[in-house]
Amino acid sequence: MKTFNFYETINDEKYLINGISCVADTLKIEINKEFYDFINDKKIIINENSVLGIDDNITFTLDDPNGIWESNKVTLNLNIKINSIRNLFGETCYVYKDAILGIGVEYKSKMSRIREAVKIASLTNKDINLDVTKTIELYNLKSDIEFKLIVYIEGKGSIGGSKSFANEIGLIIANFNFLKLKFEGESSLFPISHFIEQNGPLWKLECKYTDIYEDQFSDENVRILINKANKSYQFIQQGNSNYNPSFLSEVLSSAVATLIANILRDENDKIYFEKANSENSILSLLRYFQEKLGFDYRNGYIKLFISVKKYFDKEFKL
Repeated sequence: MKTFNFYETINDEKYLINGISCVADTLKIEINKEFYDFINDKKIIINENSVLGIDDNITFTLDDPNGIWESNKVTLNLNIKINSIRNLFGETCYVYKDAILGIGVEYKSKMSRIREAVKIASLTNKDINLDVTKTIELYNLKSDIEFKLIVYIEGKGSIGGSKSFANEIGLIIANFNFLKLKFEGESSLFPISHFIEQNGPLWKLECKYTDIYEDQFSDENVRILINKANKSYQFIQQGNSNYNPSFLSEVLSSAVATLIANILRDENDKIYFEKANSENSILSLLRYFQEKLGFDYRNGYIKLFISVKKYFDKEFKL
């Protein structure tokens, strides 16, 4: 359905009519993502780069080459260059001469339950050009995520304008889709998902595997569920002002140690002597944790917890 605005908006047709090219002449995108190669025991950094114009809309597919593990974190570096900024302001343009415009990026993912916006910069009629880089860190991504560049009214104007101009704080006068990230990877090192349960525990385990020789170590078969409704969630939510990496390490250590202990209890000593049928099976990953990460399976739960905690403390640089 077509949307009608009762105020001036920036669109391609008006660019051509007025010869104006002032919003995101170039937008440089750099994406960094880490993968773990279990076979060669090393982290792999995947970099994707692109430079696009205002009318471009690009899709990046970040694919784990081994289909084994993908990090919960993606770093997105946006370099935005805007020329001829003054052509946005004044009676023959888009907003009042003394208005203030905001440039931002909105991103959303339905499956990941993310919808956020970040401010990039403010613009006035005194500005000529803009060259700014913004780093956005994304966490707990499960599916595609789309990005829009938005231009909005940050401050009202009173002179050098028209009644047809947008002049209410927050009104968006430009909205451009410019990027879509697609994530492809079958499983994770420690599959983690979220749930919401008022008065529920901070975390719980979900195990649906039937055969540790064949079943993949993925969130379809085994996962740790984190309760967003728990009052302590604020301490493990990256980006929250109350985020506490020590507490997060404690929570993950307890969850992972309990998960492993449950599997070991069900399977007795099979993990030590028998061969997995699938390279990415639960059994093969448990062996990896033991051999490469130093998890202690033979000396009871306390020793197991301590060994797992040592790993997470190192990961969080505690």
